[in-house]
Amino acid sequence: MSASGELLTLSWASIDELLSRSELVSLAPASNQRSPQVLLSEKIAKCSSEMLAAAHMRLQLINGQPSELLVCRRTEWEYQRRFKEAEALYGNGFIGLIDRTKQRGNRLRKVSEKQVVLMHNVLREHYFNEKQPCLNIAYGELLLRCEEQGLITPSIKTFSNERRKVYGEHQGKRIREGRKAAYNLEELIWSGTGAFPPHGERPFDIAHIDHTEIDLMFKIGDENESIDRAWLSIMIDAYSRVVLAYYISFETPNYTNCMMLIRQCVQRHQRLPVTIVVDGGKEFASQYFELLLASFDISKKTRPPHSPRFGSVMERLFGTLNDKLWHNLQGNTKLLRDPRSCSASHDPRRLAIWTLGKLEAQFERWLEEVYHVSFHTTLQAKPRDVHAAGLADFGNREQARIPFNREFVINCLPWVKTNKLTVQAGRGVKHYGKWYWHGAFRRPEIPDTQVEARYDPFDLSCLYVFIDGTWIRCETQDAYLNEHMDERQLRYVTSVYRQFKRACEVYQKANAKVSARFYRGLRQEEASLQVGQNPGLSANSPPNASEDRTTTPPQIAENDYCLFGDF
Repeated sequence: MSASGELLTLSWASIDELLSRSELVSLAPASNQRSPQVLLSEKIAKCSSEMLAAAHMRLQLINGQPSELLVCRRTEWEYQRRFKEAEALYGNGFIGLIDRTKQRGNRLRKVSEKQVVLMHNVLREHYFNEKQPCLNIAYGELLLRCEEQGLITPSIKTFSNERRKVYGEHQGKRIREGRKAAYNLEELIWSGTGAFPPHGERPFDIAHIDHTEIDLMFKIGDENESIDRAWLSIMIDAYSRVVLAYYISFETPNYTNCMMLIRQCVQRHQRLPVTIVVDGGKEFASQYFELLLASFDISKKTRPPHSPRFGSVMERLFGTLNDKLWHNLQGNTKLLRDPRSCSASHDPRRLAIWTLGKLEAQFERWLEEVYHVSFHTTLQAKPRDVHAAGLADFGNREQARIPFNREFVINCLPWVKTNKLTVQAGRGVKHYGKWYWHGAFRRPEIPDTQVEARYDPFDLSCLYVFIDGTWIRCETQDAYLNEHMDERQLRYVTSVYRQFKRACEVYQKANAKVSARFYRGLRQEEASLQVGQNPGLSANSPPNASEDRTTTPPQIAENDYCLFGDF
Protein backbone atom coordinates (compact mmCIF):
# COMPACT_ATOMS: atom_id res chain seq x y z
CA MET A 1 0.00 0.00 0.00
CA SER A 2 1.35 3.36 -1.03
CA ALA A 3 1.50 6.48 1.13
CA SER A 4 -1.70 7.73 -0.51
CA GLY A 5 -3.53 4.52 0.45
CA GLU A 6 -3.55 2.89 -3.00
CA LEU A 7 -2.82 -0.80 -3.44
CA LEU A 8 0.35 -1.61 -5.34
CA THR A 9 1.24 -4.77 -7.24
CA LEU A 10 4.74 -6.03 -6.41
CA SER A 11 6.76 -8.84 -7.84
CA TRP A 12 8.47 -11.44 -5.61
CA ALA A 13 11.85 -9.92 -6.42
CA SER A 14 10.66 -6.51 -5.21
CA ILE A 15 9.24 -8.05 -2.02
CA ASP A 16 12.56 -9.77 -1.28
CA GLU A 17 14.45 -6.53 -1.81
CA LEU A 18 12.10 -4.56 0.48
CA LEU A 19 12.35 -7.25 3.15
CA SER A 20 16.16 -7.18 3.00
CA ARG A 21 16.09 -3.40 3.57
CA SER A 22 13.39 -3.79 6.33
CA GLU A 23 11.14 -1.39 4.42
CA LEU A 24 8.21 -3.82 4.17
CA VAL A 25 6.01 -3.76 7.26
CA SER A 26 2.94 -5.92 7.84
CA LEU A 27 -0.24 -4.51 9.31
CA ALA A 28 -0.61 -6.12 12.78
CA PRO A 29 -4.11 -6.72 14.14
CA ALA A 30 -5.37 -4.61 17.03
CA SER A 31 -4.09 -5.64 20.43
CA ASN A 32 -7.60 -6.14 21.79
CA GLN A 33 -8.60 -8.42 18.91
CA ARG A 34 -7.63 -12.08 18.76
CA SER A 35 -7.59 -14.28 15.73
CA PRO A 36 -10.15 -17.10 15.34
CA GLN A 37 -7.39 -19.68 15.72
CA VAL A 38 -6.44 -18.27 19.15
CA LEU A 39 -10.06 -18.26 20.28
CA LEU A 40 -10.51 -21.83 19.01
CA SER A 41 -7.42 -23.03 20.93
CA GLU A 42 -8.55 -21.35 24.12
CA LYS A 43 -12.01 -22.90 23.99
CA ILE A 44 -10.68 -26.41 23.31
CA ALA A 45 -8.10 -26.05 26.13
CA LYS A 46 -10.91 -25.40 28.62
CA CYS A 47 -12.75 -28.61 27.70
CA SER A 48 -12.39 -31.91 29.53
CA SER A 49 -11.83 -35.22 27.78
CA GLU A 50 -15.48 -36.23 28.39
CA MET A 51 -16.75 -33.03 26.71
CA LEU A 52 -14.52 -33.58 23.67
CA ALA A 53 -15.62 -37.24 23.40
CA ALA A 54 -19.32 -36.21 23.43
CA ALA A 55 -18.67 -33.57 20.75
CA HIS A 56 -16.96 -36.19 18.60
CA MET A 57 -20.01 -38.47 18.79
CA ARG A 58 -22.23 -35.55 17.68
CA LEU A 59 -19.89 -34.91 14.76
CA GLN A 60 -20.17 -38.54 13.69
CA LEU A 61 -23.96 -38.26 13.90
CA ILE A 62 -24.29 -35.21 11.63
CA ASN A 63 -21.76 -36.69 9.16
CA GLY A 64 -23.85 -39.85 8.83
CA GLN A 65 -21.21 -42.09 10.42
CA PRO A 66 -22.06 -44.86 12.91
CA SER A 67 -22.46 -43.32 16.36
CA GLU A 68 -23.51 -44.51 19.80
CA LEU A 69 -25.54 -41.34 20.26
CA LEU A 70 -29.32 -41.80 19.92
CA VAL A 71 -31.27 -38.51 19.60
CA CYS A 72 -34.40 -37.32 17.84
CA ARG A 73 -34.41 -35.63 14.45
CA ARG A 74 -34.95 -32.17 15.92
CA THR A 75 -31.84 -32.50 18.13
CA GLU A 76 -29.83 -33.57 15.10
CA TRP A 77 -30.92 -30.41 13.27
CA GLU A 78 -29.82 -28.38 16.31
CA TYR A 79 -26.36 -29.96 16.10
CA GLN A 80 -26.11 -29.10 12.42
CA ARG A 81 -27.09 -25.48 13.09
CA ARG A 82 -24.48 -25.10 15.83
CA PHE A 83 -21.84 -26.69 13.60
CA LYS A 84 -22.48 -24.17 10.79
CA GLU A 85 -22.42 -21.18 13.17
CA ALA A 86 -19.10 -22.23 14.68
CA GLU A 87 -17.66 -22.86 11.23
CA ALA A 88 -18.62 -19.36 10.18
CA LEU A 89 -17.14 -17.76 13.34
CA TYR A 90 -14.00 -19.81 13.98
CA GLY A 91 -13.47 -21.66 10.74
CA ASN A 92 -14.06 -24.98 12.55
CA GLY A 93 -17.56 -26.32 13.28
CA PHE A 94 -16.34 -28.85 15.85
CA ILE A 95 -16.19 -26.16 18.53
CA GLY A 96 -19.95 -25.62 18.19
CA LEU A 97 -20.67 -29.26 19.11
CA ILE A 98 -18.98 -29.02 22.51
CA ASP A 99 -21.45 -29.18 25.38
CA ARG A 100 -21.93 -25.96 27.36
CA THR A 101 -24.11 -27.23 30.20
CA LYS A 102 -21.51 -26.12 32.82
CA GLN A 103 -22.22 -22.51 31.92
CA ARG A 104 -25.89 -22.78 32.83
CA GLY A 105 -27.47 -21.38 35.96
CA ASN A 106 -26.47 -18.70 38.44
CA ARG A 107 -22.86 -19.27 39.50
CA LEU A 108 -22.75 -16.45 42.07
CA ARG A 109 -22.71 -17.14 45.83
CA LYS A 110 -26.03 -17.00 47.63
CA VAL A 111 -24.35 -15.95 50.91
CA SER A 112 -23.86 -12.24 51.41
CA GLU A 113 -20.49 -10.69 52.07
CA LYS A 114 -21.51 -9.83 55.64
CA GLN A 115 -22.36 -13.47 56.35
CA VAL A 116 -19.01 -14.59 54.91
CA VAL A 117 -17.09 -12.14 57.13
CA LEU A 118 -19.07 -13.31 60.16
CA MET A 119 -18.31 -16.99 59.41
CA HIS A 120 -14.60 -16.25 59.05
CA ASN A 121 -14.49 -14.37 62.35
CA VAL A 122 -16.27 -17.19 64.19
CA LEU A 123 -13.95 -19.81 62.72
CA ARG A 124 -10.82 -17.86 63.71
CA GLU A 125 -12.03 -17.22 67.26
CA HIS A 126 -13.90 -20.41 68.16
CA TYR A 127 -12.53 -23.16 65.91
CA PHE A 128 -8.90 -22.53 64.94
CA ASN A 129 -7.17 -22.57 68.34
CA GLU A 130 -5.13 -24.92 70.50
CA LYS A 131 -8.24 -26.11 72.42
CA GLN A 132 -9.41 -28.00 69.30
CA PRO A 133 -13.15 -27.35 69.76
CA CYS A 134 -15.55 -29.33 67.60
CA LEU A 135 -17.32 -27.69 64.66
CA ASN A 136 -20.74 -27.78 66.34
CA ILE A 137 -19.53 -25.49 69.13
CA ALA A 138 -18.34 -22.90 66.61
CA TYR A 139 -21.55 -23.27 64.59
CA GLY A 140 -23.59 -22.59 67.72
CA GLU A 141 -21.68 -19.33 68.17
CA LEU A 142 -22.50 -18.46 64.55
CA LEU A 143 -26.20 -19.09 65.21
CA LEU A 144 -26.16 -16.68 68.15
CA ARG A 145 -24.33 -13.93 66.26
CA CYS A 146 -26.60 -14.21 63.22
CA GLU A 147 -29.64 -13.98 65.49
CA GLU A 148 -28.22 -10.91 67.24
CA GLN A 149 -27.47 -9.15 63.93
CA GLY A 150 -30.67 -10.25 62.21
CA LEU A 151 -28.95 -12.31 59.52
CA ILE A 152 -29.98 -15.60 57.96
CA THR A 153 -27.77 -18.35 59.34
CA PRO A 154 -25.89 -20.35 56.67
CA SER A 155 -26.16 -24.13 56.82
CA ILE A 156 -23.59 -26.15 58.73
CA LYS A 157 -22.40 -27.61 55.41
CA THR A 158 -21.62 -24.11 54.09
CA PHE A 159 -19.96 -23.28 57.40
CA SER A 160 -17.84 -26.44 57.21
CA ASN A 161 -16.75 -25.76 53.63
CA GLU A 162 -15.69 -22.26 54.63
CA ARG A 163 -12.89 -23.62 56.80
CA ARG A 164 -10.55 -24.15 53.85
CA LYS A 165 -11.10 -20.54 52.74
CA VAL A 166 -10.01 -19.19 56.13
CA TYR A 167 -6.86 -21.32 56.47
CA GLY A 168 -5.33 -23.97 54.27
CA GLU A 169 -5.35 -27.58 55.38
CA HIS A 170 -1.75 -27.47 56.61
CA GLN A 171 -2.02 -24.12 58.38
CA GLY A 172 -5.35 -25.01 59.97
CA LYS A 173 -4.04 -28.31 61.35
CA ARG A 174 -0.93 -26.59 62.64
CA ILE A 175 -3.01 -24.01 64.54
CA ARG A 176 -5.26 -26.68 66.07
CA GLU A 177 -2.82 -29.57 66.69
CA GLY A 178 0.68 -28.14 66.44
CA ARG A 179 3.62 -28.35 64.08
CA LYS A 180 4.36 -32.06 64.52
CA ALA A 181 0.81 -33.13 63.72
CA ALA A 182 0.73 -30.93 60.61
CA TYR A 183 4.14 -32.06 59.36
CA ASN A 184 2.69 -34.66 56.94
CA LEU A 185 0.67 -31.90 55.23
CA GLU A 186 3.66 -29.59 54.87
CA GLU A 187 4.73 -28.77 51.34
CA LEU A 188 7.73 -30.65 50.02
CA ILE A 189 10.97 -28.86 49.27
CA TRP A 190 11.25 -28.51 45.52
CA SER A 191 14.70 -27.87 44.07
CA GLY A 192 14.53 -28.14 40.32
CA THR A 193 17.87 -26.47 39.69
CA GLY A 194 19.83 -29.68 40.34
CA ALA A 195 22.70 -27.72 41.87
CA PHE A 196 23.53 -30.45 44.36
CA PRO A 197 21.94 -33.91 44.62
CA PRO A 198 20.31 -34.31 48.05
CA HIS A 199 21.80 -37.81 48.47
CA GLY A 200 25.24 -37.05 47.09
CA GLU A 201 26.77 -37.69 43.71
CA ARG A 202 28.92 -40.73 44.49
CA PRO A 203 29.41 -43.42 47.15
CA PHE A 204 30.87 -42.22 50.47
CA ASP A 205 29.77 -38.67 49.68
CA ILE A 206 26.91 -38.44 52.20
CA ALA A 207 26.04 -40.94 54.94
CA HIS A 208 23.29 -40.97 57.56
CA ILE A 209 23.60 -42.19 61.17
CA ASP A 210 20.64 -42.96 63.38
CA HIS A 211 19.42 -45.37 66.07
CA THR A 212 16.29 -47.45 66.56
CA GLU A 213 15.09 -49.85 69.22
CA ILE A 214 14.69 -53.32 67.76
CA ASP A 215 11.12 -54.67 67.94
CA LEU A 216 12.29 -57.96 69.41
CA MET A 217 12.77 -59.41 72.88
CA PHE A 218 16.21 -60.88 73.64
CA LYS A 219 17.44 -63.40 76.17
CA ILE A 220 20.55 -62.22 77.99
CA GLY A 221 23.33 -64.47 79.24
CA ASP A 222 23.77 -68.22 79.22
CA GLU A 223 21.13 -68.85 81.87
CA ASN A 224 18.63 -66.66 79.93
CA GLU A 225 17.16 -65.26 83.13
CA SER A 226 16.74 -61.69 81.84
CA ILE A 227 14.69 -60.36 78.93
CA ASP A 228 15.38 -57.01 77.27
CA ARG A 229 15.28 -55.12 73.98
CA ALA A 230 18.39 -54.02 72.10
CA TRP A 231 19.28 -50.88 70.16
CA LEU A 232 20.50 -50.86 66.57
CA SER A 233 22.78 -48.08 65.32
CA ILE A 234 23.29 -47.88 61.55
CA MET A 235 25.37 -45.89 59.08
CA ILE A 236 23.93 -45.96 55.56
CA ASP A 237 25.33 -44.56 52.32
CA ALA A 238 22.72 -42.12 50.95
CA TYR A 239 23.83 -42.52 47.32
CA SER A 240 23.59 -46.31 47.04
CA ARG A 241 21.55 -47.19 50.19
CA VAL A 242 24.27 -49.67 51.19
CA VAL A 243 24.65 -50.23 54.94
CA LEU A 244 28.24 -49.18 55.67
CA ALA A 245 28.30 -50.17 59.36
CA TYR A 246 26.03 -51.21 62.23
CA TYR A 247 26.30 -51.67 65.98
CA ILE A 248 23.88 -53.58 68.25
CA SER A 249 23.92 -53.21 72.03
CA PHE A 250 21.63 -53.17 75.05
CA GLU A 251 22.73 -49.68 76.08
CA THR A 252 20.74 -46.56 75.33
CA PRO A 253 22.46 -44.84 72.37
CA ASN A 254 25.32 -42.55 73.34
CA TYR A 255 28.51 -41.29 71.76
CA THR A 256 30.02 -44.78 72.09
CA ASN A 257 27.59 -46.11 69.47
CA CYS A 258 28.63 -43.36 67.05
CA MET A 259 32.34 -44.02 67.52
CA MET A 260 31.84 -47.76 67.01
CA LEU A 261 30.09 -47.03 63.69
CA ILE A 262 33.13 -45.06 62.54
CA ARG A 263 35.35 -47.95 63.57
CA GLN A 264 33.19 -50.55 61.82
CA CYS A 265 33.03 -48.48 58.61
CA VAL A 266 36.82 -48.33 58.33
CA GLN A 267 37.18 -52.00 59.22
CA ARG A 268 34.77 -52.98 56.43
CA HIS A 269 35.58 -50.46 53.68
CA GLN A 270 38.85 -48.72 54.68
CA ARG A 271 37.07 -45.44 53.97
CA LEU A 272 34.86 -42.89 55.68
CA PRO A 273 32.15 -40.67 54.18
CA VAL A 274 32.84 -37.02 53.46
CA THR A 275 29.66 -35.80 55.17
CA ILE A 276 27.60 -37.41 57.93
CA VAL A 277 23.97 -36.37 58.50
CA VAL A 278 22.59 -36.80 62.03
CA ASP A 279 19.57 -35.66 64.01
CA GLY A 280 19.57 -33.43 67.07
CA GLY A 281 20.34 -36.18 69.60
CA LYS A 282 22.70 -35.43 72.46
CA GLU A 283 25.01 -38.28 71.50
CA PHE A 284 25.81 -36.55 68.19
CA ALA A 285 26.77 -33.33 69.99
CA SER A 286 29.31 -35.13 72.18
CA GLN A 287 32.74 -33.55 72.32
CA TYR A 288 34.45 -36.92 71.81
CA PHE A 289 32.42 -37.71 68.68
CA GLU A 290 33.04 -34.29 67.17
CA LEU A 291 36.76 -34.59 67.87
CA LEU A 292 36.80 -37.95 66.08
CA LEU A 293 35.03 -36.46 63.04
CA ALA A 294 37.38 -33.47 62.99
CA SER A 295 40.45 -35.71 63.13
CA PHE A 296 39.36 -37.37 59.86
CA ASP A 297 38.07 -34.16 58.21
CA ILE A 298 34.41 -35.28 58.20
CA SER A 299 31.66 -32.67 57.98
CA LYS A 300 28.67 -33.12 60.27
CA LYS A 301 25.25 -31.82 59.25
CA THR A 302 22.32 -31.79 61.68
CA ARG A 303 18.80 -32.33 60.39
CA PRO A 304 16.08 -29.82 61.34
CA PRO A 305 14.22 -30.89 64.49
CA HIS A 306 10.94 -32.80 64.11
CA SER A 307 11.49 -33.16 60.35
CA PRO A 308 11.94 -36.86 59.50
CA ARG A 309 11.79 -36.19 55.75
CA PHE A 310 15.38 -34.95 55.89
CA GLY A 311 16.29 -38.45 57.09
CA SER A 312 13.97 -40.31 54.73
CA VAL A 313 16.79 -42.65 53.68
CA MET A 314 17.21 -43.89 57.24
CA GLU A 315 13.51 -43.90 58.10
CA ARG A 316 12.73 -46.10 55.10
CA LEU A 317 15.43 -48.57 56.12
CA PHE A 318 13.96 -48.82 59.62
CA GLY A 319 10.53 -49.50 58.11
CA THR A 320 12.02 -52.16 55.83
CA LEU A 321 13.72 -53.84 58.78
CA ASN A 322 10.44 -54.00 60.70
CA ASP A 323 8.45 -55.40 57.78
CA LYS A 324 11.04 -57.78 56.33
CA LEU A 325 12.96 -58.96 59.39
CA TRP A 326 12.06 -58.06 62.99
CA HIS A 327 8.30 -58.59 62.76
CA ASN A 328 8.83 -62.04 61.23
CA LEU A 329 10.85 -63.43 64.15
CA GLN A 330 9.56 -65.13 67.29
CA GLY A 331 9.37 -62.74 70.20
CA ASN A 332 8.64 -59.60 68.15
CA THR A 333 6.92 -56.79 70.04
CA LYS A 334 4.08 -55.93 67.64
CA LEU A 335 1.47 -57.05 70.19
CA LEU A 336 2.97 -54.81 72.88
CA ARG A 337 1.86 -51.73 70.96
CA ASP A 338 -1.53 -52.39 72.54
CA PRO A 339 -0.69 -54.20 75.81
CA ARG A 340 -4.32 -54.61 76.87
CA SER A 341 -5.04 -56.80 73.86
CA CYS A 342 -1.95 -58.99 74.38
CA SER A 343 -2.71 -62.42 75.85
CA ALA A 344 -0.29 -64.15 78.21
CA SER A 345 0.12 -67.03 75.75
CA HIS A 346 1.32 -64.61 73.06
CA ASP A 347 3.39 -62.32 75.26
CA PRO A 348 6.74 -61.80 73.46
CA ARG A 349 8.51 -61.69 76.82
CA ARG A 350 7.60 -65.36 77.26
CA LEU A 351 8.28 -66.31 73.64
CA ALA A 352 11.75 -64.75 73.47
CA ILE A 353 14.36 -67.18 72.14
CA TRP A 354 16.92 -64.97 70.38
CA THR A 355 20.25 -63.96 71.88
CA LEU A 356 22.25 -60.97 70.74
CA GLY A 357 25.04 -63.03 69.21
CA LYS A 358 22.70 -65.27 67.21
CA LEU A 359 20.66 -62.35 65.91
CA GLU A 360 23.72 -60.35 64.87
CA ALA A 361 24.91 -63.24 62.71
CA GLN A 362 21.51 -63.53 61.02
CA PHE A 363 21.29 -59.77 60.56
CA GLU A 364 24.62 -59.84 58.75
CA ARG A 365 23.28 -62.59 56.48
CA TRP A 366 20.11 -60.61 55.78
CA LEU A 367 22.12 -57.59 54.71
CA GLU A 368 24.36 -59.53 52.35
CA GLU A 369 21.89 -62.09 50.98
CA VAL A 370 18.65 -60.09 50.90
CA TYR A 371 18.84 -56.32 51.30
CA HIS A 372 21.92 -55.47 49.22
CA VAL A 373 20.83 -57.71 46.32
CA SER A 374 17.12 -56.79 46.26
CA PHE A 375 15.69 -54.36 43.71
CA HIS A 376 15.26 -50.89 45.21
CA THR A 377 12.34 -48.98 43.72
CA THR A 378 13.86 -45.54 44.25
CA LEU A 379 17.26 -46.50 42.85
CA GLN A 380 15.63 -48.68 40.17
CA ALA A 381 18.51 -51.08 40.76
CA LYS A 382 20.14 -53.16 43.49
CA PRO A 383 22.05 -51.23 46.19
CA ARG A 384 25.18 -53.36 45.74
CA ASP A 385 25.18 -52.74 41.97
CA VAL A 386 24.71 -48.98 42.43
CA HIS A 387 27.54 -48.89 44.95
CA ALA A 388 29.91 -50.83 42.67
CA ALA A 389 28.99 -48.73 39.62
CA GLY A 390 29.54 -45.53 41.58
CA LEU A 391 33.00 -46.62 42.66
CA ALA A 392 33.82 -47.58 39.07
CA ASP A 393 32.60 -44.24 37.68
CA PHE A 394 34.15 -41.93 40.27
CA GLY A 395 37.20 -44.01 41.18
CA ASN A 396 38.21 -45.94 44.26
CA ARG A 397 40.12 -42.88 45.58
CA GLU A 398 43.06 -44.79 47.02
CA GLN A 399 44.33 -41.58 48.62
CA ALA A 400 41.22 -41.55 50.84
CA ARG A 401 41.80 -45.03 52.28
CA ILE A 402 42.35 -45.29 56.04
CA PRO A 403 44.39 -48.19 57.45
CA PHE A 404 42.65 -50.19 60.17
CA ASN A 405 45.52 -50.42 62.64
CA ARG A 406 46.13 -50.12 66.36
CA GLU A 407 46.38 -46.32 66.30
CA PHE A 408 43.05 -45.97 64.51
CA VAL A 409 41.32 -48.35 66.92
CA ILE A 410 42.58 -46.37 69.92
CA ASN A 411 41.28 -43.12 68.40
CA CYS A 412 37.81 -44.69 68.15
CA LEU A 413 37.72 -46.01 71.71
CA PRO A 414 35.48 -44.22 74.21
CA TRP A 415 36.83 -42.80 77.42
CA VAL A 416 36.00 -44.18 80.83
CA LYS A 417 33.28 -42.35 82.73
CA THR A 418 35.67 -40.15 84.75
CA ASN A 419 38.26 -39.88 81.93
CA LYS A 420 40.96 -40.92 84.42
CA LEU A 421 41.55 -43.90 86.70
CA THR A 422 43.74 -44.19 89.80
CA VAL A 423 46.55 -46.77 89.71
CA GLN A 424 46.52 -48.94 92.84
CA ALA A 425 49.79 -50.46 93.94
CA GLY A 426 49.94 -54.17 93.20
CA ARG A 427 46.48 -54.22 91.59
CA GLY A 428 46.48 -51.78 88.67
CA VAL A 429 43.38 -49.85 87.59
CA LYS A 430 39.78 -50.88 88.14
CA HIS A 431 37.00 -50.55 85.56
CA TYR A 432 33.57 -52.25 85.39
CA GLY A 433 34.50 -54.20 88.54
CA LYS A 434 37.63 -55.68 86.95
CA TRP A 435 41.30 -55.05 87.69
CA TYR A 436 43.62 -54.33 84.74
CA TRP A 437 47.39 -54.72 84.98
CA HIS A 438 50.50 -53.80 83.01
CA GLY A 439 54.16 -54.15 83.86
CA ALA A 440 54.61 -50.37 83.77
CA PHE A 441 52.61 -50.14 87.00
CA ARG A 442 55.61 -51.59 88.88
CA ARG A 443 57.50 -48.33 88.46
CA PRO A 444 57.64 -46.57 91.85
CA GLU A 445 56.28 -43.24 90.57
CA ILE A 446 53.15 -44.73 88.92
CA PRO A 447 51.04 -46.01 91.89
CA ASP A 448 48.52 -43.55 93.40
CA THR A 449 48.55 -41.45 90.24
CA GLN A 450 45.65 -40.84 87.88
CA VAL A 451 46.04 -41.85 84.25
CA GLU A 452 43.78 -41.30 81.24
CA ALA A 453 41.99 -44.48 80.22
CA ARG A 454 39.96 -45.80 77.30
CA TYR A 455 38.05 -49.06 77.07
CA ASP A 456 37.10 -51.26 74.14
CA PRO A 457 33.32 -51.89 73.94
CA PHE A 458 34.06 -54.97 71.84
CA ASP A 459 36.51 -56.52 74.32
CA LEU A 460 36.44 -55.70 78.04
CA SER A 461 39.40 -57.98 78.70
CA CYS A 462 41.72 -55.09 77.80
CA LEU A 463 42.01 -51.41 78.72
CA TYR A 464 44.25 -48.66 77.33
CA VAL A 465 45.94 -46.16 79.67
CA PHE A 466 48.08 -43.15 78.74
CA ILE A 467 51.53 -43.17 80.37
CA ASP A 468 54.56 -41.14 79.24
CA GLY A 469 52.90 -40.06 76.00
CA THR A 470 52.01 -43.61 74.93
CA TRP A 471 48.85 -45.67 75.07
CA ILE A 472 49.66 -49.01 76.67
CA ARG A 473 47.38 -52.04 76.73
CA CYS A 474 46.38 -53.46 80.11
CA GLU A 475 44.74 -56.85 80.52
CA THR A 476 42.66 -58.64 83.13
CA GLN A 477 43.53 -61.95 84.78
CA ASP A 478 40.87 -63.77 82.73
CA ALA A 479 42.06 -62.43 79.38
CA TYR A 480 43.16 -65.95 78.42
CA LEU A 481 39.49 -66.95 78.20
CA ASN A 482 39.08 -64.71 75.13
CA GLU A 483 42.09 -65.95 73.19
CA HIS A 484 40.13 -68.37 70.98
CA MET A 485 37.08 -66.13 70.39
CA ASP A 486 36.40 -64.33 67.15
CA GLU A 487 35.27 -60.70 67.07
CA ARG A 488 31.53 -61.44 67.09
CA GLN A 489 31.88 -63.74 70.11
CA LEU A 490 33.93 -61.13 71.95
CA ARG A 491 31.30 -58.50 71.25
CA TYR A 492 28.54 -60.76 72.51
CA VAL A 493 30.37 -61.70 75.73
CA THR A 494 31.23 -58.06 76.36
CA SER A 495 27.68 -56.84 75.80
CA VAL A 496 26.28 -59.48 78.16
CA TYR A 497 28.79 -58.54 80.85
CA ARG A 498 28.03 -54.82 80.54
CA GLN A 499 24.31 -55.56 80.75
CA PHE A 500 24.96 -57.66 83.85
CA LYS A 501 26.86 -54.83 85.54
CA ARG A 502 24.00 -52.45 84.88
CA ALA A 503 21.59 -54.96 86.40
CA CYS A 504 23.72 -55.42 89.53
CA GLU A 505 21.68 -52.79 91.37
CA VAL A 506 18.55 -54.86 90.79
CA TYR A 507 20.32 -57.98 92.02
CA GLN A 508 21.57 -56.14 95.12
CA LYS A 509 18.01 -55.13 96.01
CA ALA A 510 16.84 -58.72 95.55
CA ASN A 511 19.68 -60.00 97.77
CA ALA A 512 18.82 -57.42 100.43
CA LYS A 513 15.21 -58.63 100.49
CA VAL A 514 16.31 -62.26 100.87
CA SER A 515 18.63 -61.33 103.75
CA ALA A 516 15.91 -59.24 105.42
CA ARG A 517 13.47 -62.17 105.32
CA PHE A 518 16.12 -64.45 106.86
CA TYR A 519 16.98 -62.06 109.69
CA ARG A 520 13.30 -61.43 110.38
CA GLY A 521 12.84 -65.14 111.07
CA LEU A 522 16.11 -65.20 113.03
CA ARG A 523 14.91 -62.46 115.36
CA GLN A 524 11.66 -64.31 115.99
CA GLU A 525 13.68 -67.42 116.87
CA GLU A 526 15.82 -65.38 119.30
CA ALA A 527 12.70 -64.00 120.93
CA SER A 528 11.25 -67.50 121.39
CA LEU A 529 14.55 -68.68 122.92
CA GLN A 530 14.48 -65.84 125.41
CA VAL A 531 10.92 -66.77 126.39
CA GLY A 532 12.02 -70.36 126.99
CA GLN A 533 14.93 -69.34 129.20
CA ASN A 534 12.93 -66.62 131.00
CA PRO A 535 9.32 -67.72 131.53
CA GLY A 536 8.35 -64.20 132.63
CA LEU A 537 8.92 -62.90 129.11
CA SER A 538 6.25 -63.08 126.46
CA ALA A 539 7.02 -63.89 122.87
CA ASN A 540 6.11 -60.40 121.77
CA SER A 541 7.94 -58.62 124.56
CA PRO A 542 11.19 -56.92 123.73
CA PRO A 543 14.34 -57.97 125.60
CA ASN A 544 14.49 -56.74 129.24
CA ALA A 545 10.73 -56.15 129.16
CA SER A 546 10.27 -58.08 132.46
CA GLU A 547 12.44 -55.62 134.31
CA ASP A 548 10.44 -53.00 136.18
CA ARG A 549 11.97 -49.73 135.06
CA THR A 550 10.05 -47.80 137.76
CA THR A 551 11.51 -49.71 140.73
CA THR A 552 14.68 -48.62 142.43
CA PRO A 553 17.81 -50.72 141.87
CA PRO A 554 18.63 -53.23 144.69
CA GLN A 555 20.80 -52.00 147.55
CA ILE A 556 24.15 -53.70 148.07
CA ALA A 557 25.16 -54.45 151.67
CA GLU A 558 28.52 -53.41 152.96
CA ASN A 559 29.65 -56.97 153.62
CA ASP A 560 29.09 -57.74 149.90
CA TYR A 561 32.15 -55.66 149.03
CA CYS A 562 35.58 -57.33 148.71
CA LEU A 563 38.90 -55.56 148.15
CA PHE A 564 41.73 -56.90 145.99
CA GLY A 565 45.35 -56.04 146.07
CA ASP A 566 46.37 -52.66 147.47
CA PHE A 567 42.74 -51.45 147.60
